[in-house]
Amino acid sequence: MNPRTTWILAFVAAALGAFIWLYEIRGEADRSAAQAAAKRIFVGVEPDDVDWVELRTRDGVDARLERDASARWRLVRPLDFPADEPTADGIASALAELDPIADIATPQAPEVYGLGDAAHVVRFGAKGAEHALRVGRDAPVGAARYAARDGDARVFTVASWRANAFDKDLAALRDARVLAFDRERVGALTARWPGGEVALAKRDGAWRVTAPLDAPADSDRVADLLSDLSYLRAEGFVDAPGEAERATLDPPAYAIELELAATDAGDADDAPAARDVLQLAIGGEIDGARLVRTAGTTLFRVGADRLDDFPRRVVDYRDRTLARFAIGDAERLEIAFHDDGEGGDAASGPGTFAFEAHREAGAWTSTPPLREGMASALVASLSQLVAEDVDAEWIGDEERAALGLAPPRVELRVVGAVPEGGGEAPVLADVSLGRAAPSRGVAATAAGRDELFRLAPRAADDLPVSRAAFEERFVAPPEAPSGDAAPAPPEPAPAPADGAPGVAAPR
Repeated sequence: MNPRTTWILAFVAAALGAFIWLYEIRGEADRSAAQAAAKRIFVGVEPDDVDWVELRTRDGVDARLERDASARWRLVRPLDFPADEPTADGIASALAELDPIADIATPQAPEVYGLGDAAHVVRFGAKGAEHALRVGRDAPVGAARYAARDGDARVFTVASWRANAFDKDLAALRDARVLAFDRERVGALTARWPGGEVALAKRDGAWRVTAPLDAPADSDRVADLLSDLSYLRAEGFVDAPGEAERATLDPPAYAIELELAATDAGDADDAPAARDVLQLAIGGEIDGARLVRTAGTTLFRVGADRLDDFPRRVVDYRDRTLARFAIGDAERLEIAFHDDGEGGDAASGPGTFAFEAHREAGAWTSTPPLREGMASALVASLSQLVAEDVDAEWIGDEERAALGLAPPRVELRVVGAVPEGGGEAPVLADVSLGRAAPSRGVAATAAGRDELFRLAPRAADDLPVSRAAFEERFVAPPEAPSGDAAPAPPEPAPAPADGAPGVAAPR
């Protein structure tokens, strides 16, 4: 075939394909959307065009919502308060996209449809024009309600779920978020509670406790705290608190101050306008709830148990991680038990008993063998080992010896695989355990850390805190030798002599 002919045919095919896509496929979608828009009750109005809405709430309050300069919704009547964005957007969308199920061109009197004085009237502005929708009673057929436009004699039926967007309590129109902020902007925080206070700052992307001591912070706990604050929602509002309500916050049960990194107001959706610091205080319990104070005069009602979401010990903000690694990286588990004078095993020699387990083809093997799944369980416990408390920032040799840490009663090490290029295998965990006290827990230290940690008492259920506990709970029991004869049944007791006490013969 002539090359020129080939190119012409290819061009025609491409042009035909483009025509089918633009006109038949995409064009059909555009035509369908245009036809649907033309059938709306308020033709030419889009959700983003709605600037304000006035309606009577379900609890009988005349309310007005307006978009501010940043296009965010705000409640301006009966009080000035941030509006709930999803609810306000839902109302705007329902008004703009409201399309009729049926059109009654020659209707009866408006009262027949509940569109007279009893109608629910929703007024709104869009593109400089004012509109009004009247919503009446339920239609007898289908999940629909009667509706009409002011100045239009026609009566429509509309889907009930669309009309329900206008049936809201005043509280539903209010932003229930207690604090609105971008968590990534928080660069420092100070938390206070009766008898305690802690300050933290973010340095090079990591959180650190700065007061009352300087120590690494628990970044996961800080992230959870900021998440709990950002998702804290009000169950109700107290706009004019009295003396009893204010007294619950004097002093607060918990207070926090967030310092935000500098940014231009409105750069982030949740950025508070012209504010660099946010404050929140949670009061005592009153009437089954707690009141929360922020910058305004309104107090928020939250569940009484929400106070439990906010840590009220300095140690709760600290990094208490003794070991953290991916379980799949572990290749070798090493355990050493040292005799500290409280029951050494003379048979194994004085001082130390060592144990190793290796992972091969995904399975752990060791001599002596451990109970099924115990090696994996031990590695899993060490992979996220977090202490319950920090007993001291540093301890000397005498204190270590008194706690069973010099030498340690138990040493636990997890080692990874040798790098492909050679070199030393990485040590994933290196933890020493001292004496275990049933009421206080287990004294522990970690390589590279000066602190004396205290593991929770339940750690004794997951970790071998002594050689005796290791052999009793973790080591597999020896199997009975194959071929052993079953034990002989016991010989019957001799029959008692005549006249002697014994068991009466059966009749």
